[in-house]
Amino acid sequence: MTQRRILIVDDYTAIGEILQRTLTSRECLVDRAADGAEALALFKEQRYDLIITDLQMPDMGGLALIEAIRTLYAQTPFIIISARTDQITKPPENTQVLPKPFRLEAINAAIVKLLDR
Repeated sequence: MTQRRILIVDDYTAIGEILQRTLTSRECLVDRAADGAEALALFKEQRYDLIITDLQMPDMGGLALIEAIRTLYAQTPFIIISARTDQITKPPENTQVLPKPFRLEAINAAIVKLLDR
């Protein structure tokens, strides 16, 4: 099985660290960005199998990031994690939405669902 490359986008460092440790233990290659603008720059250099993003961040939020990346590569799957999931009435295609606080089991289940299609 090939290693999956995952990008974590969250302005809250602790969440990024927890997710990175969890995904690294699953033998994933993990990069992190603090906001959507930084994530978009990384995506332009490297394609990711999955992007996990917060919804509300400075400079560029999660929905704007998804829209920008989907113009570059429409097939990229996303997991949105946010305390404000009520702002997403209809999630973009190939996207899972998880409320904060989240359980790592829920993240793992969403990863399996999106990557093992």
